[in-house]
Amino acid sequence: MIELRYLNKLLETLSKENSPIREPELFLKAKIIDLGRFKDRHIFIGKLLQDKYVEIIMIENELKNKVEAYSITFEGVIFIKKGGYTKQYKREKTSKVWQIIQIWAIFLGSVFALIYCGIQIWEYLNLKELIVFVISLQ
Repeated sequence: MIELRYLNKLLETLSKENSPIREPELFLKAKIIDLGRFKDRHIFIGKLLQDKYVEIIMIENELKNKVEAYSITFEGVIFIKKGGYTKQYKREKTSKVWQIIQIWAIFLGSVFALIYCGIQIWEYLNLKELIVFVISLQ
């Protein structure tokens, strides 16, 4: 879950900036120092690029060389305003719980319907036997 918070921090930092940011500066401004079990920052950047919330922009550094920098996309701005990765994770988790509840409700309803159907058939067969018995007495 901490990884999702890191992704949110990166997006929030990019959304506050008016210009593209290089990778080391981005992590410093987002105040992400310890990456936990992920030792490579590219994993986080790769995820943001894959989801199309961040784009690569080539800028000139102090030596007039072209270097990669990152900028948030419009989709990224909308996504982070909706709560970002942590909110999305919570929505998906809640959705899965509701799916399980619905499956159990359908299962239990089917079991009760089957039991009711069995009782009705049983009563019909017993009633039929009773009618046959009454007719045979006459």
